[in-house]
Amino acid sequence: MKRKVILGAVFTTIALVGVINVIDYIYSATSVSASTSGLNMSATINPSSTINLSASNVSLDITPSAAGTLGKSSALVLSTYTNTNYDCTVTMTADSASLVSGVNTIPSLASGSTYTDATFTNDSWGFQIENGTNYRPVLAGEGANSIKTISSATGGTANTTNIYFAAKLTQATKPGTYTNTVTFASTCTPPTNYMQNVSSWINSVSVGEEVEVVDSRDGKTYTALKLTNGHMLMTQNLDHNIKTDGSITYDSTTTDIPSAWAPNAATTTTTAWAGSSNNGSNIPQSYDPGDLYWNGTLDTDFAFDGTLSKPKYISSTGDSHYHVGNFYNWTAAVAMNDSSNYTTEGTDVDQSICPAGWTLPTNTSGTGKVSWNDIHAAYSGITSYSSPLYYTLAGYWSGGSSEVGTEGWWWSREVKSSSRANDLSTSVNGGASSSSEVRSYGHSVRCISR
Repeated sequence: MKRKVILGAVFTTIALVGVINVIDYIYSATSVSASTSGLNMSATINPSSTINLSASNVSLDITPSAAGTLGKSSALVLSTYTNTNYDCTVTMTADSASLVSGVNTIPSLASGSTYTDATFTNDSWGFQIENGTNYRPVLAGEGANSIKTISSATGGTANTTNIYFAAKLTQATKPGTYTNTVTFASTCTPPTNYMQNVSSWINSVSVGEEVEVVDSRDGKTYTALKLTNGHMLMTQNLDHNIKTDGSITYDSTTTDIPSAWAPNAATTTTTAWAGSSNNGSNIPQSYDPGDLYWNGTLDTDFAFDGTLSKPKYISSTGDSHYHVGNFYNWTAAVAMNDSSNYTTEGTDVDQSICPAGWTLPTNTSGTGKVSWNDIHAAYSGITSYSSPLYYTLAGYWSGGSSEVGTEGWWWSREVKSSSRANDLSTSVNGGASSSSEVRSYGHSVRCISR
């Protein structure tokens, strides 16, 4: 498999397959016949995608006329096989835009236009897709002709493309054998693992495998780990900025909520919470500190580096697993405008700021729940801030950073009391335990698939 990364997107490129001598023309003074000089095939089999070319020969049999006679080959059948939901582009490249016989040539149809049987230019050649009504010019250069786009392919199914070559000849064409070499290729991109579509791709991920996932609400990319219980757990903190300007739709198709939600407070980038009361129940407060990373420093000493938003153990670059992300009070974490009605200990508030198909863990196990203890059951003895969980010691937020580099906290969706909610806490000793905290504090959020 050849892989290349362009602007963060990973592309799988299938090796060029099907080096083919397309058309040989043998002319007499009054007629033209054709035969193939051979079909040369080479293939590199890719574990995710292959392209096959099936044709015993490519031939044209044309009798020229004063007005021009159009002939068309039988079909070349390209079959592209991919894993499910790959997007592929099939291309064709000619060594030359002209068919060549010594010093004589048959040029391609002029670029920039399409042609019909009636408008096909005399003494030229071109190609056609799927036996349609239009002919296209043959262009030289890598990937010059985009043959077909295959979107969200069905895995294991042949996505076929039929290609026909054609020429329209007059008696002015010089006799001879005319040839060219055409190369077909298919470039396929793996499907984007949108978090909102987790049910469509989760079964293709192995236990213990980490994959990139994308939140369709804002296009931000995260890493997620397949747990032994079959769920996916984010191995980065959520970095979603809550919007109130209508640029993001919050409903059950995008967000872990039962119906539409119009947040009454957007994520702030200032050093104070949105709103005036710093109350954890009556407003969804959240803070974006910028693209900061815990730098891995383990020290119980705590100090600021001179600015409130960049404490001592936070840097502007680092391992993406340790991106600080945003801080959310509990009302924002459960995607509400007012959570004050939830006061009874153990109440499970089954919604969150997570993408649709994902939710916050709980602190207690039960049907339809995944608790923090469930998550850690398979990882006993590991250091929580190391691989594979990568818990970030980002501290907490309450109008300013605290405990950065020594502690980390993540909300659960369970009520502890009228003023507190359950959470997970970690520390420099590498352990992780269930706890609770005042709802007004800003905690990190990590989501788990439902």
